[in-house]
Amino acid sequence: MVNPKQKKLAQKLLDQNFDGDFERLCSEVGIGMTVFYKWMGEAPFRKYLETMVEKRTYGEISVVWKALIDQCSKGNIPAIKLYFELKGKYKADTNVAALGLIQILDDIPAGDGND
Repeated sequence: MVNPKQKKLAQKLLDQNFDGDFERLCSEVGIGMTVFYKWMGEAPFRKYLETMVEKRTYGEISVVWKALIDQCSKGNIPAIKLYFELKGKYKADTNVAALGLIQILDDIPAGDGND
């Protein structure tokens, strides 16, 4: 079980404006750095923090998907690859040529240069 200061610490850690200054964060919560590191090593606090991260990220899924699809529609190849990987339609070792998506034309007759 986490206490109110631990909950406050977790909220501040997950705040999008948090700049990574742990000393200031601890000061705002009213704890020392020693307590911060102790709490970070305790399973109940870490579990609470993970739960909070899951809740926050779950709420952003639609925004992320929209941004990914937007990048795909702009022709961003890495985004398109990621989209198909996430949908289970692409594997890094897929032989694209074997899927018939690429046709190499190597039967073009060599000209004599007078064409």
